[in-house]
Parts: sequence; structure tokens; C-alpha cells
Amino acid sequence: MLKSLQMGDCRGIPVFVITGRRIDRQTIEMVRQESNVREFMEKPIKPAVLSAMLHRLLHTRPPELRPGSDLGPISRNY
Repeated sequence: MLKSLQMGDCRGIPVFVITGRRIDRQTIEMVRQESNVREFMEKPIKPAVLSAMLHRLLHTRPPELRPGSDLGPISRNY
């Protein structure tokens, strides 16, 4: 999949790899060497960690949250 994302119009798309499989460090480093791979994470991933990583990679900032604001159904568990 990574190789196909490195061809043609797709080559500029940053790839964020998330896996549920246990992978040895050598393989992880090999995947990270691919030109379009920006990050590699293994599940389980906490939503706050994923959000922070995506904001860092996309050079964005999370929205300002007001104290007591409803963050949605998922946020109540974290």
C-alpha cells in the first residue's frame, strides 16, 4: 500500500500508519524510512495522543474549549 501511495499524484500525501499488530523495531524503522510516512503508531492509541500527533503533523492547533463544554460522546470516557 505504501508503495502505491508513493506513485503519481499520491506521492505528496503524508501517511500516518496505525497498526493493531505487534511489529518488531527493525520493521517499524523500515516503514518509517518510506518517503511519505510521517508517523507510525501501534494500537491501542488514546484519542488525546492521536489528536496531538495529527495536529503536530498537520501544523494545526486544536480548537479552544470552554470549561464545561460538551466534547461529544467519546470524550466522556477519557
